[in-house]
Formats: sequence, structure tokens, C-alpha cells
Amino acid sequence: MINTILVSMNSLCLDMMKRLCSEHLEISISGCFTSYSDALSFAEDGTVDFAVIDYDKRDEQAIELGISLRTLNSSTVLIYLITQSRQSFEAAKIKADFCLIKPFSKSDFSAALKRAYALNHSHSMPTIMCMFGKFGVFHNGHAVDFKSAKAKELFALCADHCGVEVALEEAADKLWGDHPYDEKVKALYRKAVMNIRKALDENDIDNVFYVNRGSCGINPFNISCDYYKYKSEPLANLELYNGEYLSDYSWAEEKSAMLHFQKDKFLRTVSST
Repeated sequence: MINTILVSMNSLCLDMMKRLCSEHLEISISGCFTSYSDALSFAEDGTVDFAVIDYDKRDEQAIELGISLRTLNSSTVLIYLITQSRQSFEAAKIKADFCLIKPFSKSDFSAALKRAYALNHSHSMPTIMCMFGKFGVFHNGHAVDFKSAKAKELFALCADHCGVEVALEEAADKLWGDHPYDEKVKALYRKAVMNIRKALDENDIDNVFYVNRGSCGINPFNISCDYYKYKSEPLANLELYNGEYLSDYSWAEEKSAMLHFQKDKFLRTVSST
């Protein structure tokens, strides 16, 4: 359960938010407020894990509330309900986690709640993966040593697939493309898999990497990652993307170019509003 507050100056909107949230057992509604100051006073007396804030027009108090909530608890997940793209740019300044543009569907709201729940749990995850820039995996503040460069690259390829398994054939093509696809390459793949397992075991990292017959992958819900957060809500997380994506690996260049184009498009959209 995550302690949640709902904030809107519109009582009808507040009732709608409360009704939609009540359908999710993982959400515990701690308070509903039509006053920013009342919401902040409530947060000062107890932990708020998650806040849904109705950002009406250009009411800067909505943004100031988010700043204050993050000051009290840096891991508070913030969802803003907005009416125009310019507002998402303002929300992005304080690193809001998600923005829903009104009018939105019930399924859109439900999906945002589920992502917020997963994100809230990721704050307590000791394992962090960085995909913007050079690839790295950290556990309890220390870099995970994969021993083998190919093991680390295979793990990065699995991370790039965001939970979809990587077939042995694809791994062989991208990591050992200068070798013929034969038993030697299959042995190199198995050795890389073994080194990944060993590195994760040495760091007590569980339920992140899985292996099937002829494939492997990662569970994206059990690791905190900059790319996954950006992918779920690009406009609210533009600051996470530094212009580089898995810069260590040539096979990631196509997606890197796509992300760069996407960010430029978002910025042009925001600047024109």
C-alpha cells in the first residue's frame, strides 16, 4: 500500500480522482484536499508516498506544492493532471514523474497509477541501472563488476529489450558478429550468461535476470532504470536523457538516434505552445 493524497481546487475533479483511485487496492488514500496549504500541512505530519495534483491552467501553487512535497520526502511520486503541453514542461522542471493530459480515459489514469506504484517501489530498490550515457549497474551504491566485457554487454542488450527475451541468435549477431555462428560462439554466449549470474549472485541481486533455453532477459520491474522511467513518461522526464544511450555499444546507435529525434520533437512542441 502506498500513502496517497489527492489535490484539486475542483471538488468534482477531486471526487473523480478519489473514485478512480479507490478501484486500486494498492493505493491507500490518506487525504483529499481542495487547498494546497492543507495538503502541505498534512504531508508535514506524515509520509506521503504518492500525490495526484490537478494542475489547473497556470496555477503555480500546484508546482510549488510538488516542490514542497519533494523537500519533505525526495521519493514522493508526483502525478499532475494538466490541460496543455506547456504545463508538462513546468512540471518537468521539478522532475514530476507523470503528466496526464485532460481529458484522459479511465485506462490512462489506471496505467499511470500502476506505473506510479511500480516507481514508488523502485525507490526502495537497491539495484540501479544507468542506460543514458555509458552503461552501468549499481547495487547499494557500488558498481557491479561483471568480470567480462561481453557479459556486461549481454546484460545491456537484455536491458535494451525491456523485459522481452533476447534470443541466442541475436546475441551472437550483435556481440560476436565477426565470428561464424557455430558451437564456439554458443559457448561464448553460455560463458557470458554464467558471468552475469555470478556477478548478480555476488551482489545478492535476485529476480532481475532470467535464462530460458536459447534466450535470456531481465525483469524490468525489479530494477530502477533511467531509461525505463523516461520511456514510461518522456515529457515529464526530459531531464533524464542526456543525449546519449548505451554509448559503449554500436548496436544501440539506431535507438540513440531515435531518442535524440524524439527529444528534439518534444522540445519543439513545448516551445511552440
